[in-house]
Amino acid sequence: MGDHIFFPSFADDGLDFSEPSGSGPSYFQEKRQHILDPTITALDAEGVASQSQEPDVQTTNQSFSCPYRKRNPWMFNVRDHHICATHPFPTITLLKRHIVSKHQSRDFVFPCNNCGIPFRADLDRQLHQESGLCFGSRTCYPDEYDSGITDDMHRRLRDRGARNGVSDWSTLWMTIFPESDHIPSSEFVPVVEAHETWCHFFQRLREHSRSMSAEAMMQEARVHLQVLINQGQNFLAALGSTIRWIGCLISNVTQRSRMGRPHWLDEALLFSMSNTGD
Repeated sequence: MGDHIFFPSFADDGLDFSEPSGSGPSYFQEKRQHILDPTITALDAEGVASQSQEPDVQTTNQSFSCPYRKRNPWMFNVRDHHICATHPFPTITLLKRHIVSKHQSRDFVFPCNNCGIPFRADLDRQLHQESGLCFGSRTCYPDEYDSGITDDMHRRLRDRGARNGVSDWSTLWMTIFPESDHIPSSEFVPVVEAHETWCHFFQRLREHSRSMSAEAMMQEARVHLQVLINQGQNFLAALGSTIRWIGCLISNVTQRSRMGRPHWLDEALLFSMSNTGD
């Protein structure tokens, strides 16, 4: 079964939020560095003990995304799964602990009546359905793997043996999504709100406008103005042809009606018009 992965990455969608070379990190790069502050981790947010008996195999400055958020961000959104959407995990050990704590299939027993997304509590389902943000027609419907890990997956994640242990992103992904045909990047992508995107867009637009000379802007305006003038001339020409056609049609109808009228009717019409004029 193929994945319905939807990557919330701007580069893949053709949007370039990067700054020109030499101008320093972009707004979103700075935001990502801020979110990856080691003092702000999902471990602290979940209230789990900071000490682990299992050694970490990652020693580089790497952050891991919640794999369920990476696979189906529509379901694991900021409103319904805040930790999954907003917190990176510095090690595989902490990521596995998050999965065991927050993603067990036996806990998600309250599916939404509209879109099918499962929830842990009936209250969470009610809040989701009353939020006005639940849509029945979507491209990413939840499947059996979105509900969380099974007991067998749970045992595999807790296995610390060298042969069957889960110590890297690829193994972790295939353990919880065994029918997956693609393993995405493990990089955590911070949530970008709409107003932040618009502010950044208009900032780049202002910078682009300043870089254009007045002569170049006038030349571009003249090109667009000429297009509008040509369209207006074509419209007036078509309107004139239509008016002439209507005039000919009315004239023909009038002539035919006169030919079919008796002589005394024309005299009566003339007499009526003359009396009206007096």
